[in-house]
Amino acid sequence: MTEWQKLEHAKQAFHIHRKDDQLFAFAGLWEHWEHEAQTLYSCTIITTAATALMQPIHERMPVILPPAHYRDWLNKSATEDDAFQLLDNSAYTDMTTTAISDYVNNPRHNDERCLW
Repeated sequence: MTEWQKLEHAKQAFHIHRKDDQLFAFAGLWEHWEHEAQTLYSCTIITTAATALMQPIHERMPVILPPAHYRDWLNKSATEDDAFQLLDNSAYTDMTTTAISDYVNNPRHNDERCLW
């Protein structure tokens, strides 16, 4: 994930990733419904207040699910209360941030150098 910190005269891009560089998942919602003979799809990423790690960069952040909670989040039998308990980022400390170059700011750049 990349986020930009607003500075006085510029923006600094940060690569936010797990300390072990493994993939991670955001909590999100997806649904579809029928409308005038069309199927409409909708999705959203759930956000929350920033953790101490993220606060210097941005005031909010996506809810990041620890791998141990992936199945719980996708469990169709889970209650609303079960889901709300998974939305607390404060205990998840496996993330880190790395300042990266402004190369990422050019939309034509779409390669691994965006994370350097």
